[in-house]
Amino acid sequence: MLYLNDHTGCADLAYEPGNPKVLIAGMWPLQRRPWLLTSGGKSGGLYRSTDGGLHWSKLTHGLPKGDIGRSAIAFAPSAPETVYAVIQAKGGVLWVSHDLGSHWSKVSDDHDNDVRPFYFTQLAVMPNDPDRLFLLSMKMMESKDGGKTVFYADKGVHVDHHAIWIDPRNPRRIIQGNDGGVYLTLDTGKHWRYLENLPIEQFYQVAVSTTQTPYLICGGLQDNDAWCGASSDYRRGGVTGYQDWFDVAGGDGQYVVPAPSDANIIYATTDDGFATRYDRLTQRKRSINPYVKDILAGLLLSGKPMSAQKYRFDWTTPIAVSPTDPNNLYLGADVVFHSTDGGLHWRIISPDLTRDIKARQAPSGGPVTKDMSGAETYDTIQSLALAPTNAKVIWVGTDDGWVWVSRDGGAHWNRVTPSGAPEWARVYNVTVSPFHAGTAYAAFDAHELGNNHAYVYRTSDYGKSWARISPACPTARWKCARRPRPRRPAVRRHAVRRPVLLAR
Repeated sequence: MLYLNDHTGCADLAYEPGNPKVLIAGMWPLQRRPWLLTSGGKSGGLYRSTDGGLHWSKLTHGLPKGDIGRSAIAFAPSAPETVYAVIQAKGGVLWVSHDLGSHWSKVSDDHDNDVRPFYFTQLAVMPNDPDRLFLLSMKMMESKDGGKTVFYADKGVHVDHHAIWIDPRNPRRIIQGNDGGVYLTLDTGKHWRYLENLPIEQFYQVAVSTTQTPYLICGGLQDNDAWCGASSDYRRGGVTGYQDWFDVAGGDGQYVVPAPSDANIIYATTDDGFATRYDRLTQRKRSINPYVKDILAGLLLSGKPMSAQKYRFDWTTPIAVSPTDPNNLYLGADVVFHSTDGGLHWRIISPDLTRDIKARQAPSGGPVTKDMSGAETYDTIQSLALAPTNAKVIWVGTDDGWVWVSRDGGAHWNRVTPSGAPEWARVYNVTVSPFHAGTAYAAFDAHELGNNHAYVYRTSDYGKSWARISPACPTARWKCARRPRPRRPAVRRHAVRRPVLLAR
């Protein structure tokens, strides 16, 4: 067994074709917290075993020194002593060895081969040609000369590539997976076919309309926009596919909320605080960002700390709409924004509701490469909810573990975090009862802190007291949310990472 320390794991493992006793492992020091991502360290690098994993030694000859992050390894099936490695390091990207890893030489430092190392770093070698390989990153690159030169091999395919399989008996047949789904080629990448019959989309949030039949079902898809569609269709065959849905906003779709009083008006947020208003009658989209974010000016990509931003928006920015007025809406950052004209104008109605720890608003990534996507923007509002029975009652949960409530439309705020809730956990969801504005449920997510237990609390007195009600939510299944059933207050739905549970 290969064990280095408690913060280093195996990113990839490959064996010599025809001789599985020769193994090469790519070891990866990684730490991820809600406010932090580090990829790389002294323990990172390539390790080899020649006895089936009983003993290991670190490979160093010709490889980069210093901090090493994620790596990927691929042997050439038609030349078993040839092995390639993509390595997150400051001194290159692609290396090759022709003696089973004893000696290495750098082939390329082309950034396109591994744009975002902690997120990508994959490669594969053609079974019948040791010089032909594919490198997976934001784009899928192909090389026919052992990686010295590359060209795009993903025409007409979604970006952000993570997986590839090459048929060993028919190398013209390749399957690859990316943020858009699964694609198949039968001619080595000249043409790709999207496989539409796989229900593999990742939804960040879902919502439904309440004023029409069939009602709308809306959701934000990871890297695939924000969408809405009818719950049913009067046509023969009903809801069948893509044609039954309409696009509300682009990017990483997050919250998609039909206005409760007018389902023709839909609001959506996408990654890092971008907000959109969509009118179904005119099919018009309008950007309604309350602040032209620093990300637009390249602040996040420049390596500056999040503390330099004027406002901090969570990757999953929450938005809420008044139950009686489709133009009255709220958006969460580190403060609460309020608009009464559908997002044309905004005003701030709260102080900073987070802990505002500057040390936890540092540049993300490192020590090898920065990763300033905004996913680790910390000290933000994670959840925001209005009471259906009283729109002046606003509930807020932050990503650093606090719960707040205002009973006067944002003029005054009280911090009402449940006693015993895990410190620094994300308040991933706050839901208000449709029957009583002072009854709310708060779900805490602490898995990024090494705690996989579910924490769900209920209050019936505006947060003065809470009761933990989460034993019905299994442990080791993250992001437990709770929804009371609109017509039956004693019936609640628990949404965890895998199943949906019903509690009475």
